[in-house]
Amino acid sequence: MLFILLSSSLAHYINFDIGSQFVRGAKIWASGTPSMVSNRQGSTMTPNSVSFKTKDVPDGHLKADNISNLQVKYGNPSIQNLKYNPSTGSPYLGYLLGRNNTDGIEIPKIATSSELFSLLIQDLLSSKEFIGYEGVSFTIPAYYTYNQRKDIMRAIYIANIPFLGLFDDFHAISYAYAHKNLDRFSGKNHSVLFIDVGASHASAFRVDFYLNETGYIANLTSYEWSEETGSFAFARALAKEKSISFRKAMKLVQNGRVEAETISNELDELQRIINIALNGEKVDLVQLIGGASKLSLVEEAVKTATQMEISRELAYVDTNALGGALMAQIMATNMEWPVLIIRCPIYTMDVRCKSVSQHYCDKGGKCVKMMKLDDTICNDIVFEADKSEIPIGTDPKIAEFHLDNISKFDHLKGDSINGFLELDPPLPQLVSVDWCLSATLECKPINFSTSVPTEEFESSKDFVNSIISFESRTRKVMEMKAKIRVLADELVSNAKGDAIESANKISEKVTKIADESDDIPTLEDTIKQLKELYEEQEKYTADFNPEL
Repeated sequence: MLFILLSSSLAHYINFDIGSQFVRGAKIWASGTPSMVSNRQGSTMTPNSVSFKTKDVPDGHLKADNISNLQVKYGNPSIQNLKYNPSTGSPYLGYLLGRNNTDGIEIPKIATSSELFSLLIQDLLSSKEFIGYEGVSFTIPAYYTYNQRKDIMRAIYIANIPFLGLFDDFHAISYAYAHKNLDRFSGKNHSVLFIDVGASHASAFRVDFYLNETGYIANLTSYEWSEETGSFAFARALAKEKSISFRKAMKLVQNGRVEAETISNELDELQRIINIALNGEKVDLVQLIGGASKLSLVEEAVKTATQMEISRELAYVDTNALGGALMAQIMATNMEWPVLIIRCPIYTMDVRCKSVSQHYCDKGGKCVKMMKLDDTICNDIVFEADKSEIPIGTDPKIAEFHLDNISKFDHLKGDSINGFLELDPPLPQLVSVDWCLSATLECKPINFSTSVPTEEFESSKDFVNSIISFESRTRKVMEMKAKIRVLADELVSNAKGDAIESANKISEKVTKIADESDDIPTLEDTIKQLKELYEEQEKYTADFNPEL
């Protein structure tokens, strides 16, 4: 029993905040508070970038049988590699996931964004800082569509990690805030406007915190976002004005070297979403976070829009990761949720069965709970967003449910048939489905399911696994060669008298093997013989004369 308790207390969970430009990881034990985790370079911010260093860059997708001279670069080394080999990967994987076209950011042909992101996840989790994790979760923008989430799930499936869930950003941020400040709304309502200005987008959402007879509540009353503001948008405007590359413009923006006149439209867009999120209502606090929020021009724009001072209580780039870790802890340990988060619709949504659609939700407004689909029958129910509200390069699909036994619904061609749906507003979620014959009112309950089609991911999994295997073998060969050189040097340095000449000859021989051979059995045998010679050398006097 003591062992079980100790094992439980040592268990920890990871949450990654998937940013367009950076990935940040937080760790939390089964009990306790979360902390940020550093990568191998000692930073909590890892560029969301993977690229390949190879002599022959293919015109299309890299083949698994053509990786013999490949090196995989992660994070900062990848960014450096892409300066000279821009077609070998991407510096902004988080932005590319689930998109078929972008606004000026190139989609790599050498591998898909989900394949590259899967490699990055596995590299991050192999760091000693993450050793012993029992579950991994991810925080993403709430406005991500089905295809964006599906691409992330593809990467997770390929990586084959113990997956806890995808958390929307407003959940993570609201929870991080509530975790620190429950006392603020124990006796009265407390309204907060959260503004997150990052690389590829900015979001503004209002949350009303309060305590009622059932417990603590966090009520999301608005959620506005835009990809026409944020660091990428600022850099595009600067690049156009100065006729420089997007990469150079990004560097200038990150260093604060951009004028208000250059990004006036983008700052206006930030103020627009803030005003919509506020909807003329007063709030008690304005919390500003996000990588681009540190720019003085952004701070001034927020102050102007809200007519309030800005609070910086939350970590400006770590909050999504820390809040997501708290949620991961609760899910993994089956703890009771201390704060119930109620959400409003993120999108204006319709529900579609083939060509028949019915309106479901208004963005930030009301939804219907019951729905009738007239004169139609289909295999899949699809929740779709208004096309004007979705991110560039994505599909309007938000969720999809397969009707498992719809083929067993008996009807004749020409019969008037209707579908009746019970929904779970504001989520894109079915509660029950019935299909009925209009003439007889005979109805049949329809079973439904939703799942990520993992069979589509197998070719990507094979490709990534071949690279991981090649990397593992390469790493092992390099370690063995280094071991040979160390043992050879020790053999020479410890030799005395007549043994010095023989030791030097052995050193030359094994160093040549280390330089020229990549055969693991040969390297293993060489290490074994060197160890035996080294052990013999320690036993004998200066008369010891080694041979190999």
